[in-house]
Amino acid sequence: MLLQAMSTWPHIRTLAIRDSGRSSKITLRELFTALGLCPQLHELGFPVNLAIIDIDPDAEPIQHTSLRSLDLESSEFQI
Repeated sequence: MLLQAMSTWPHIRTLAIRDSGRSSKITLRELFTALGLCPQLHELGFPVNLAIIDIDPDAEPIQHTSLRSLDLESSEFQI
């Protein structure tokens, strides 16, 4: 859902998804992909699933110069 929204609105400047009470399915990899789709994004907020660390260690670092606010609510999980 996140990537679909971001690819549909590449010029979006603000996106906030509120916690619905369910566990988030948005992963860190999706976060980085979404940031690349919207270079003019200033504010982004949504719950993220921190139970899955799916970052590619061989991926090129990204630099998102327009992002001013990033609010990541962590979903609840137990180890």
